[in-house]
Parts: sequence; structure tokens; C-alpha cells
Amino acid sequence: MLKTVTQNPLIHLLVLSAIVWLIFARTLGSYFLADDFGEIYYVNTICNGDYGLIWLNFTSNFMSVPGMSVWRPWLLVSLLIDFIIWKANPIGFYLTNVLSYNAVVLLLYWLMRQLTRTASVAKSSLVAILTALVFAVSPLHCESISWVVGRVDVVCAVFYLLCLNFFKKSESAHYAGNLSLSKKLTAASILFWWIAMWTKEMAIGAPVMALAMTFLFSQQAGNFKYAVRQSLPLWISTVIYFVLRYLALGTLLGGYTQGIGDSQAANALLHWLDPDTLRRLFFPFVYSLYDQNKAPAIALTTCYTVTSTIIILRAISLKLSFKWISFLFVWIATCLAPIYKLWGLGYELEGARFCFFLTMPMAAVIPVLLLLEPREKLTKQPSKTNINARIIGLTALLVAMVVLGKTAFRTNLEWVHAGNEVRNFLNQVSSLNAKVAAQHEEAIVLGIPKRHGGAHMILNGSTLNKGLSPPFKPENNSGCILTFDPILFSENFPLDVSRFRDLVSQGKQIAYWDDEHKQLKQISLAPSQKTPELTTADNSGRAKIIQGYPHSRKRIRLTTSKGEQSLVDINEGDGLTFSTTDLTPLSADYLECSVDLIPPPGATEATFRVTFNEYAKRSSSSINKVTVKVKADGKAQTKLVRIPLSSNWLWFTQNIDDLFLELPPGSQVAVNSVKLKRADEVRPSLTVEGQNQSREGFYLVEGSNPIPVRIRFPQLSHNEKIEQLSLRVTAPNAFIDNFGTGDVAIEQAQSYKLALPGLSSTMLSLDISKLSRGNYRQVQVQCLDANDQQIGELSDPITIWVEK
Repeated sequence: MLKTVTQNPLIHLLVLSAIVWLIFARTLGSYFLADDFGEIYYVNTICNGDYGLIWLNFTSNFMSVPGMSVWRPWLLVSLLIDFIIWKANPIGFYLTNVLSYNAVVLLLYWLMRQLTRTASVAKSSLVAILTALVFAVSPLHCESISWVVGRVDVVCAVFYLLCLNFFKKSESAHYAGNLSLSKKLTAASILFWWIAMWTKEMAIGAPVMALAMTFLFSQQAGNFKYAVRQSLPLWISTVIYFVLRYLALGTLLGGYTQGIGDSQAANALLHWLDPDTLRRLFFPFVYSLYDQNKAPAIALTTCYTVTSTIIILRAISLKLSFKWISFLFVWIATCLAPIYKLWGLGYELEGARFCFFLTMPMAAVIPVLLLLEPREKLTKQPSKTNINARIIGLTALLVAMVVLGKTAFRTNLEWVHAGNEVRNFLNQVSSLNAKVAAQHEEAIVLGIPKRHGGAHMILNGSTLNKGLSPPFKPENNSGCILTFDPILFSENFPLDVSRFRDLVSQGKQIAYWDDEHKQLKQISLAPSQKTPELTTADNSGRAKIIQGYPHSRKRIRLTTSKGEQSLVDINEGDGLTFSTTDLTPLSADYLECSVDLIPPPGATEATFRVTFNEYAKRSSSSINKVTVKVKADGKAQTKLVRIPLSSNWLWFTQNIDDLFLELPPGSQVAVNSVKLKRADEVRPSLTVEGQNQSREGFYLVEGSNPIPVRIRFPQLSHNEKIEQLSLRVTAPNAFIDNFGTGDVAIEQAQSYKLALPGLSSTMLSLDISKLSRGNYRQVQVQCLDANDQQIGELSDPITIWVEK
């Protein structure tokens, strides 16, 4: 009876399905997230009569998305089928996701059963179910399951595994002499491969896998010609696919292109060399949930240590299957190759969906290496020591699965909570829109929620507008909402202060999302006619010293000379705090200080940060900082440091009580003066003359006529004189500071220098006749003196959409 239960495939499938639903059933209660809004909005357009878009996706880029070059018509079909059945009800879409994931788990089990059929039935069953279980409980899969468009990898994997399973059946039928059945199974395998490739390019490794499976596990194992002949239909399909792909996209590779693609390519090597990514594959713990709870990581470390020790001992005694090691290597390689530019896992497991395919061979590693023997060892009776070692190893593996399953359940809840917060946010913004529309006004919305732990939320203003429109709402509820978030996703973005101040001066209402209380709060900003003075925090004539880390071994010391404040032995987080008098958010945009700096030996740059209000509770922002270049000669250098304040939208949500200036660790710094500055004192501003910006903040440009750009110059000190301008136009869809890769965008920009008369503003004509169409560009200006030296700060960029 026990043998029947443990080896019965039907019972295995039921157990696997039960575990999948136990962990991920809560997903059905979530809401749409991030890209979901754009893609479901797109299929709604199709269902409203624009049926040509279906064929367009079979003959060109997916949804004509700028900055991407992918051929994925079946992904659109899967979303379209769900929309036809469920309309904009998220339950139906997530039901498809979980069912698809369930299917992947079962198909992985089926594949492992087929590949291990030469082993005993007990071993084959155990390896198959353990592999499927390890895969099923992975926390790395939450992003793919609990995000509607994250299904791209899951749906692709369904057809990828169907392709491999049917191919294996076909090969077996061919060897058995049933050629008719073999041909039918081969045709089905090819069909599934095409559907998988039309869902996502991750299935490109299937022909290699088919070749490897036949060469290593068929009845004619070791016969390379036979393996090539059997897998040839998939290789021919691959050639045809690339020909059609080139005709559809104009490229063989594709993926992210332009600004995003260039950024990925530039950072790919760094990601591959980052050991933290590899660590998070094996210890998939979301930082925000498990930073303080180390018990799960300790438990996994113990389990991995036990299983690794046993596997090493098996390797020493030559009890590992070389053909399985070879196969796993091929499987892993085919899953890594398509993501060479996408490799990387964030602290919150961001990007885990890119590793979805990789987790299939990873799930098989421990069960295979613990249980399977070389062929020549199969006839030998295993020793008692060997049996005990396996029992210990399997026990450790089961404990690891319990830890991972519990972690996956908790991690997945973060995605569900994120979806519910998005629903709540959209409802509150919808109510605000109705309110201001009744008053014939408009409202600025700041702080659009971007993430909940590692879960995506709303990308930008464009996503918000779609979420407030049909089919998600009965009518358009976004017409009076103005946003500032970048066109593409950026979690920490610099606010366009010039546009914000202009809208505030027009009397626009302002609201922001209070992430702590999950409420949309309205704020009122009092106008300011002057820039306030900073005062010392301890009324002693000097700024108060704050140590960021009290446990530092060194003590920061203060000496004075001619009214200066000189600080040495600076550790991470150390700095000065200042009180303010009459400081309101509209009264200042920069903190400016003149410093004499001795950097640590070998340093080529120094970073200064500013935080405000309750330093201990607010982490340093990546926006409120500036990095200056220094000479690595160990000598004192005078630097003018200007740190942005209002570029962080949080600046405008409250009155400012104090400012904290965090100093570069390891340096010696003499702070000569600290001042507050308004933006119009230190940088130019840009507007496109005669055109209004969209509610998301970009200008729509049609035709090829030059664009009239008005430049307003800063109010300079008497010893500064602007003689030239450097006008930068970014590459297509390259956004300055959007991904923390402003240097990439700027390196690809075009620069112009123009002699200027002594005016407070001027008009320039931006020639767009040579710019490619159907993409975004950003324009930014830097003032220069006669010697090409920078004066002040770069302007806020303006964004233009160059219409096709």
C-alpha cells in the first residue's frame, strides 16, 4: 500500500497541485500592477474594434512599445482571451497565472519522470517529485505569478516543457518503430515550441535541450548523429523563426533597446560579477521582510551544508552520474544565455522573473546528485552507509523546502498587499479627480506608490492615467490629475522643480500618497519671497555635530579656526545638523556650502548628502546628494558643493525643522559657509514656447520644424557671466537620471555651444529634423563661461515625444 502511494503519479500530481495552491491561492485576491494597466488597456482597445492590432503583433514589435524589440504575439493572445472572458476583473487573470504555474510544476515532474526512466521506479518517482517540489516552493516565482504580465515566463515555460515532453515521447515512439505516432508527437512538439517562442524568447534553448536529451538519455545514447537527426525539426524551426523574426523586427536579437538597452549592456558585466546575485538565488529572502530575521537563512545554510557534504562524498567515491551532471550544465547554460543582459537580483528580489527558467534545472540539482547513480553502479546493492547518507540528505532537503515554502507564502503576500494598495490608491485619486473636476480645477499628485517591498505597484503618471480610465473605471477619472513621475520607471526620481513651481503658482491643488497611513493627503504650500538663513542647532555659533553610527571606534572632532568648522575622523553617517528659521518648502531648493576638503588616500570623488526632519527616522535619499571629483593627491582642495533639496518630492510634504549635512567618510573637511539657494539663483529653466505640457509632463512634437525653446537664465552673482550654453539632446528613450544612469544618456547626447548676449532669457530653435520618430527625448542646458567652465547647475530636463 505504501509503495503504491509513494510511486503513484496521480497522487504526486495531486500533492504538487495542493502545495502550489496552498502557497499562491491568495494571489486571486490581488489587483493589477505596473505594466498590467498598459497591456490590458491595449487589449481593451482591440476588443473595442481595433482588430488590426492583433495582426500587427504577429508582424512587428509587441504592442509597438518604445525601447523594446520583442516578438511576443502569443502573450497578447493570452491576455486577450482572459479579457474576453473576464473583462477587467483581476481574479480571472490571476487564475490563469496560478493555473499556468500549476501546469509548469506538473510538466516539470513529467519531464523528470521520462528522463529518469532507466533508474528504478522508486528513484525515478522520488527524483521527479522532489525536483517539482523544490521548484514549486521557490520564493523567486512570486513576481511571475502575482503580477499579471509576469506570466510571460510562466506561460512560455508551459509550452517549453510541453515541447520537451512531447519531443521525448516522439523519440521513444520512433525508436519503438511507431513512426506515425512519432511524427504526430514531433509536430505537436514543434507547435508548442512556436507558441513558447511567441510568448517569450526564453524557449530558444529547446533545440539544444532536445539534442542533449537524445544524446544522453535515449535508447541510442552516445550516438550524436542519431541525436542530431531526431532534433533536426526543432533546429529547422529555429532557422525559420529567426528569418521571420528579422522580417518582423529588423533584428535577430532584440530585447530592450535604446536608452534601457544601452544601460543594461553597460552594467551587464557588473551584474555578472556581483556575488550577491548568486547568493540571493540560493537564499531568496526579501530584504524588507528578512533583514532582522536571520533564522530562515541559518536553516537553509545548514541544509545546504549537509546536502553539499553528502554530494561531495558521493563525488569522491565516484557515485555521481556524469551524464546527469553534463545535462544539468547544458540546461543551466541554455537558461542563462537569453538573460545575459538581464542578469541580476535586487535586495527585494527585483527581476526574479528573469530567473524563472533557471530555477528549473536548479531545482533538479540536489535530487539528482543525491539519488541517481552512474549506469555501472545500478546493479550494485547500496551500502547501509550510503542509504543513511541519502536519508540525511533528503531530510535536509525537505527541511529546506519547508523553509522556502513558508518564505514563498510570506513573500507572495507582499505582492497581494501591493495589489490591494494600488486598488485603494486608484480609488482615492479617482475621488480627488471628481472633486477638482467639479471645481473646474486640476490637482498635482506626488508620491505615486512604486513598490511594496519587492512588489511592483504603479510605474509612472501614464500608468496611473490608464488605471483611472476604462476598462478599469466606468469612465475616465484622470482628466484633472497632473503627475511628475518619469515616462519610464524610476523608483527615486528627481522632481521637475521648474514645472512644479510653475503649476503651484497657478494655484493647482497638491496631494501626495502617504505610504505609512495609505492615504492620499492634500497639502498647501505657502509662497515665499525670500530665502531664509540657516541657524545653528545648538545656539553656540557652530553647527551641532551628529554621529551617524554611535558605535564607531573613532570620535569625530571639531576644531575652529577663523570661524571655520574643521572636522576629522569622519565615519559613515557623520555630519552636521542645522536648524532653520522660516524655512518653507518653496523658499529653498539647494543647500550650498564651501568646503576645504582633504579626501582619504586614493579617493577620486567625495559624496555629500542632505536629509531633513528626524534624521534618525529618515534614510538618506539617493536624490539629495552630490558627488564631486577630487584629486587623489592627499592635499587640501576647495570645493563649492551644491546639494539639491527640492528635487526630492518629500521636501514639499511638510515644513522643514532641521537639515542634516552628511560628510564624506574618511575625509577631513573644513566647512566655510552654508547657505540656502533657490533654483532660479543657480540654474536655467526651459520651456517649449507656444505649447502646453501633457498631464504627465512631456511636450508632443509633430512634424520636423525646429522647436522654439525659451531659456531663462539664473540670477547670477556679480563675478559670474554666462557666455555660452551647452544644449544636450539625449538618445532615443534615454532618460537623464531615470535609472541612475544619467552618464549613459549624456554620453549619447548631442552638445551645442552658442554665443549669448547678456539677456535674462533667450529663444533657441532646436532642430529635430534628424531625430528618429516615435520615441522620447530629453533636452537639458548647462550655462558656461568664456573658458567653457560650468556656471551653476544643469537645468531640469524637458521631455519631448517626437511623433511618427
